[in-house]
Amino acid sequence: MRISAFSVRNAALLAIISIGIGGSLSFPQNAVQARKAEHSGSQFERARTEIEKALNAQAKAWNDGDLSAFMNTYSRRGDTSYVSKDAQVYGFDAIEARYKKRYGDNRESMGMLTFSDLKYVDVSPTSAICIGQWQVEKTDHSKLSGIFSLVFIKDENGWKILHDHTS
Repeated sequence: MRISAFSVRNAALLAIISIGIGGSLSFPQNAVQARKAEHSGSQFERARTEIEKALNAQAKAWNDGDLSAFMNTYSRRGDTSYVSKDAQVYGFDAIEARYKKRYGDNRESMGMLTFSDLKYVDVSPTSAICIGQWQVEKTDHSKLSGIFSLVFIKDENGWKILHDHTS
């Protein structure tokens, strides 16, 4: 069986996530304490505030019918991914095309987006996970809703979504 660089990257990401949410990987106690000291509570609170600000801007852009501004919260890296019950999409442009095909690119077709029940997991000083619920109310008052988990990374452009699992 051939192992691709992508699957190695995914395995590493899953290991990081597992560590961040109390997974079963074990490290010497002093290494865990050093990690906690390195990423202090105030640093995580600042990251959480910045991620919430990014999600609020994303919801506002959606509600304004501005798909391009909505997509600004996603990383433009080639390995940015979106997974749902019926799709696995890789790359910023492909993710944007999926949103456009499914929801359109104007206020009327996109509806009103809200996020709720947001929870955050501190993974590292430059990565975090946000878990929550989403709802879109369409102009005909029909509603779409589900849950999501987002892997955020911090780069030179701020906190960006690297992986989006929405269902």
